[in-house]
Amino acid sequence: MKTLIILAHPDIQNSVINKRLIQEAIKEPQRFSVHDLTQVYGRGDIDVAREQELIRAHDALVLQFPLHNFSCPPILKSWIDAVMTHGFAYGCGSDGIAGRKVALAVTAGIKKSDYCPQGRYHFSLREVLTPFELAFKYYFHADYRGFFAFYGAEETPGVDYVSSQDDLERGAREYAEFLQNLGCSCDFFMIGTYENTSLDTQLKKIKSFKYKSKLYKVYYGEDKNKEKDIKFKFWNL
Repeated sequence: MKTLIILAHPDIQNSVINKRLIQEAIKEPQRFSVHDLTQVYGRGDIDVAREQELIRAHDALVLQFPLHNFSCPPILKSWIDAVMTHGFAYGCGSDGIAGRKVALAVTAGIKKSDYCPQGRYHFSLREVLTPFELAFKYYFHADYRGFFAFYGAEETPGVDYVSSQDDLERGAREYAEFLQNLGCSCDFFMIGTYENTSLDTQLKKIKSFKYKSKLYKVYYGEDKNKEKDIKFKFWNL
């Protein structure tokens, strides 16, 4: 599966987090293509036909961007408005986006604890990103796969965005896993320490991980139609 990453960052060369995330994607150019909107278009007009053909040439689409006033940067909004046209993304006979895997990759800047009803900004990040889900899942009928988020450690609103090198490297690894798992769908899973010999013989992979200080075991089955392993997406827990 080939994934197109639409990068919408105003200054990727001076970025820390988005630049590091992109470095993970370009390690596998046979699987991931990075399309930098700012580099290609700057303030120029978007070539709609070119962009639509680029999307058609890939199996999945990831929109990567830093949150800008709790939304996407202007160039990405312009790209969506220009490229997601009638007959391509919506309307009778449209086949450009319908059924195509689409996901978001967002650098939030703000601490995760601030994105909750009791937090500084009162809304979860999923709620903030609802317009993207509404458009791509329910209007364009894409196979919407949610979002990857890298949260920062903002201490002073709009001023200090601090992430340690360990946080950055961990985020890069998690992003790589997120991208790799876009082509997979969850068949079934079991959580706990329950073991069943008969069941185990039918499964291809078993993986344990910790979540909120508890040990979980996830069982993977096989997608017989796609002839590939099913992978459960940990970040959706």
